[in-house]
Amino acid sequence: MKIKISTITPTLIRSGEEISNVAECVVDSKNRELKIIDKAKLIGIIESQFQDPREVINEFSSLIVSDNKTIADFLRIRKIDINQVTRYSIKIRGDIDERRRRNIYLPILSGERAYIPGSTLKGVIRNALLFYYLENDRDKQKELLNKSGIYAGEDILRIEGRRIDTDVMRYVIVRDTDSIPFSELMLYKIERLPKSTQRMEKHQGLYQYIIAIPNKKEFSTEIIVKTPEKDGIPEYWKDFLNDKNKEDNIWIALKNYSTKLVDKELEILGRLRNAKREGLEVFDSLISYYTDIQRVLKNPQNKSLFIPIGFGKTYYFNSLGYFIPEASLKTLRIIRANVDPRLYPSTRWVVKIGERYYPLGSCGITRG
Repeated sequence: MKIKISTITPTLIRSGEEISNVAECVVDSKNRELKIIDKAKLIGIIESQFQDPREVINEFSSLIVSDNKTIADFLRIRKIDINQVTRYSIKIRGDIDERRRRNIYLPILSGERAYIPGSTLKGVIRNALLFYYLENDRDKQKELLNKSGIYAGEDILRIEGRRIDTDVMRYVIVRDTDSIPFSELMLYKIERLPKSTQRMEKHQGLYQYIIAIPNKKEFSTEIIVKTPEKDGIPEYWKDFLNDKNKEDNIWIALKNYSTKLVDKELEILGRLRNAKREGLEVFDSLISYYTDIQRVLKNPQNKSLFIPIGFGKTYYFNSLGYFIPEASLKTLRIIRANVDPRLYPSTRWVVKIGERYYPLGSCGITRG
């Protein structure tokens, strides 16, 4: 099954690496660009142009650590042309404070190109299959209330929890997508929607910088559903994966997963909005966005799915918490005693583009 993925909002699959906007890149607010420094080129210029390179490097370290300066100050003092030591230059979206010290999350890359890993998409399918199963098994939903620690549905997808050789997902292969050059990525400021939106308006809330895939980027990949041996998987999944329409079955499970969680997001955001007195434009933007997605998903003529990919997904998209009654969230110690379970989770990472706020990693998927 060949699929196409279109990014609707900035999408980041984190690599686990970060760069410092103090020592490794320069925020050029005037030209709305982030210039990432090529360390090898910088060291080469220092070694070739200055008599005592060690003194220059020590000067750089002192400026950063003791004088609260940045690499931009160092380049200006030493009259080094930034363009000579720039490895990448990417566009900036949003308001970035060039003097505020902050690390920048980097995306996963291959050969200096950004892509969406097959393992990320496979994780989404895994969750979708768990949702599909639990939708029809009330007894198993009740069992969730007795689980302790991390639970990822092993006993649903395997004959025995520890027998990975019987895991249904062994028969679902997802290729990495094609890729885009690093130069097409953009720098964004994302904000953690706090319990008090007044704090966000005063810029006192949590925020982070990310280099992400912008909207309107398209990727292609393939999902291969292999036919398992009859005795190799749990009974429930035998017809599901042996059916000649097994790819359709996967698609149906994904649509169910997407639709249920968009409904859940709208439910929680509606409650949050009603509980706030200021900063309502943030919630209005998010509710408007999810309402549009909900309308498309519930249109029988629609052939697209919408799922969150990568960093920034909320609790319900990342777990089976959707099936846990709100009244049990405190009992299971999923939330603190002073948190209203009806509003859990009340925080979200959002990105402001223009005058509107959006969730991260929202992508449209079509077959073709």
